Amino acid sequence: MKNGVKAKIRSIEQEAIEWLSEIKTNGGARRYEFEAWYVADAAHADAYDAVLDSWEKTAQIGKTDVGRLWGASKHIRSTQSRWRMGTAALAAALVIVIGVAAAVRYFVFDGSHAVASEFASRVGELRSVVLADGSHVTLDTDTMISANFTSGLRTLRLKRGRARFDVEHDAARPFIVFGNGKSVTAHGTVFDVSNIGGRFTVALLRGSVEVRQRDATSRGYHGQFLVPGQAISLSAASVRAEPRRVNDLDTQWTTGMLIFSDTPLVDAITMANRYSTTKIYVADAAIGRLRVSGSFPTNDNNNFAAILAEGFHLSLGRNASGDTKLGYAAPP
Repeated sequence: MKNGVKAKIRSIEQEAIEWLSEIKTNGGARRYEFEAWYVADAAHADAYDAVLDSWEKTAQIGKTDVGRLWGASKHIRSTQSRWRMGTAALAAALVIVIGVAAAVRYFVFDGSHAVASEFASRVGELRSVVLADGSHVTLDTDTMISANFTSGLRTLRLKRGRARFDVEHDAARPFIVFGNGKSVTAHGTVFDVSNIGGRFTVALLRGSVEVRQRDATSRGYHGQFLVPGQAISLSAASVRAEPRRVNDLDTQWTTGMLIFSDTPLVDAITMANRYSTTKIYVADAAIGRLRVSGSFPTNDNNNFAAILAEGFHLSLGRNASGDTKLGYAAPP
């Protein structure tokens, strides 16, 4: 690795360390600056998550009996070496971890002051979780989120998939969801966020949210507020997009049903395939242009394919992997 690249990585790591120290010390006082830095570059997000993960692992040791604090100090020294933790701000924070057990409990384990968690759902699974602050999250199929709560911020990262957030109001601790270089700041609300296929989509059901993204041209930051019933969809390169009306059918996924209304068959199959390890595909593009309406369980791709075959007079075929091909039925 060239020296210039190494220096840049060290610089980003240092910035991440300083932001962690800032948030631990002052809570959300500079949250907008932190948010802008975090989403400006994927390397920023990765570095901050890694530093925070190292902090939390250290704190897990610090939570145990006082007699094990010596082990924590050795872990911290190795962590300092790995991350080149030479700043006075972080050193002071780490002294708190090894020297004051009560401070460790406050920063990391005291209720909702600082909790780091990761949640995931399997393919075909809908999962509901309650976060440390009392907020509820419903994870769609094959979804992963991480949550890092401090005394001043509630930050979450939607790594993949789709989730519904029912946010517990806390004026002192903003609730921010990051994903695909974008962020959503909630104000006691219910909203869906998806990070699928390179698109970041937000649909607001209740309350108020601000969707923010970095403007690479002006190096500024662009924010858009949504009102209930609005949605916005952004690609990784999008600077802005016009909000659209929420399609009510798109918000019914938490019921465990796929609901279609004159939907192109290819789109319906794409949605159904997200919930199954065995896939449906069409033998001809013309089949994909057929339109389908109705409600179908998300957990039975084989039955869905059979219904489509019967309804559109198509043939069913299966390959060695168990995937289903819909083709034209042979004439009688």
